[in-house]
Amino acid sequence: MNVGYKARIQARMQVSGKLKEHGTVIKVEGDFALVEFRRDNECSRCGLCQSSPGDPAAMLCRNPLHAVAGDTVKVETGSVQLLRGSAIIYLLPLLIMFIGYALGRRISEDIGVCSSILALILTFAAIRWYSLRYGMPLASEITEVIEPWRSYP
Repeated sequence: MNVGYKARIQARMQVSGKLKEHGTVIKVEGDFALVEFRRDNECSRCGLCQSSPGDPAAMLCRNPLHAVAGDTVKVETGSVQLLRGSAIIYLLPLLIMFIGYALGRRISEDIGVCSSILALILTFAAIRWYSLRYGMPLASEITEVIEPWRSYP
């Protein structure tokens, strides 16, 4: 991680320990809103919104302020939730891969390598299945409506 990137993230988290972004509400469903963000370098490294590099970032957020489609809003993501999600996505597969290697190596080196690769693939598949079946826990919340959408006659 380069120093400039780390400094920009820390500046965006400010004193509260939360990552803050501005975006536009695209769609509202009950107590949740789909918010679209302009992607920048920091955003592309996070992976929380799961969008393709060329596409605008969109993320499902809690909507306690009842923002409507078209509103410009401030969204905050807690650092604890961000770290927990990162650990599940990056550290858990790595740990399971090492366990797969250790168990397979008891038989032979080749089986250890194959079992570690299989364990890694199965872990990613399990995480993907879980996120599609139960959804990812919502770590982001709309905290302020900056500019309400207005329809003019």
